[in-house]
Amino acid sequence: MRKNIFLLIPLLITIFVFIPDAFGAPYPQSSAISGISWDQSTLKRTAYGSDNFPTTWADDDKIYTIWGDGAGFNATGDESGVEPYRVGLGVARISGSPGSFSATNVFGGKNALNQDTFGGKSYGIVSIGGTLYMLQGPEYSPAGDEAGGFDAATESTIGVSDDHGASWWRTGVILNKDDGFCSPGFLNYGKDYAGAPDDYVYIYGRDCSGGDGSTMQTTAKISLARVSKYSLTNRSAYEFYAGTNGSNNWVSSSSNRKPVFINSIGYPEPGSYDAPSAIYYPDIGRYLLFVTHGTPGSPSGGLGIYDGPSPWGPWTTVEYEDSWMGSDRFFYANIPTKWISGNSFYMVFTGTTPDSIAEDAYQHMKGTFILSSTARPIGYNPNAIPACDL
Repeated sequence: MRKNIFLLIPLLITIFVFIPDAFGAPYPQSSAISGISWDQSTLKRTAYGSDNFPTTWADDDKIYTIWGDGAGFNATGDESGVEPYRVGLGVARISGSPGSFSATNVFGGKNALNQDTFGGKSYGIVSIGGTLYMLQGPEYSPAGDEAGGFDAATESTIGVSDDHGASWWRTGVILNKDDGFCSPGFLNYGKDYAGAPDDYVYIYGRDCSGGDGSTMQTTAKISLARVSKYSLTNRSAYEFYAGTNGSNNWVSSSSNRKPVFINSIGYPEPGSYDAPSAIYYPDIGRYLLFVTHGTPGSPSGGLGIYDGPSPWGPWTTVEYEDSWMGSDRFFYANIPTKWISGNSFYMVFTGTTPDSIAEDAYQHMKGTFILSSTARPIGYNPNAIPACDL
């Protein structure tokens, strides 16, 4: 829970400032980031009738995103509900700045540059060396297949595109609920993976291994895997986080994994949406982990943002809200690494209609980190590739 302060400043722009409450979050308050202010006047909404929208910053300086169950960008809600526009999964390219951007459907959807060739769902995309990688599930999902949410969540494979999303091939590498990975997502660094400290690619997933595949009762835990960026298509090369014994410990068998994150106070309602996303924030040298959570009586609406010095933490709390901005349908969020600069950023998020903030659509909103005096100075990383002007 948080103390909510509502500020009305000139021009009637509403700023929501969230200050962490040390007793209302699963981890102690961050010593680097003391809160976030959200500027609701910057809210943008488009791609009505589509959802999810994980993002990555690619080598061509564009943001690539994936949506599910709709017609993608430049479509109305009605168009997202009918053929030939509606697809199970589509890929789009975003150009421009957060305040003035355009989007093109490159794989499926309305006026797409290329036809979709498979369906399913995705909560993960990353650009590495000019190649796009997607976490997509289930593996068997022909074009147009919307793959009921539970089927899509419980099995994911790696998809690969060498032409900026125009075409994809799927590798057969599988991460599933028995491995502890439902609705998995990639950790994103800077442009085309710039700024990564090593050759590893990290994947976070909600551990729904306690679910039966129909109710998806989650355990409010997140699993972490890693693999060399040169071996993403080799399942035997994957390692799983298994806790720390003075240093981080990795094992080859997912059955020996340990959670990298636990929300012991959330509401893991049946069907709860807690798909994770993660980025590296180079300006202060911290990793940011986003994990949504359910609220009493609703499987969605809650937002937790956590920070840590490594991909495996240890985590502290930046923001924790059971009903973010008053929403009870908000269920997924991420920050495009191109859209974070200094202490300002834009968060992309989605939800289900009807909702005052997080509809069944693409949305983004500006936030500002309130940095504490102990945070590293903005711009301490001289090798960071500059993001866009926010």
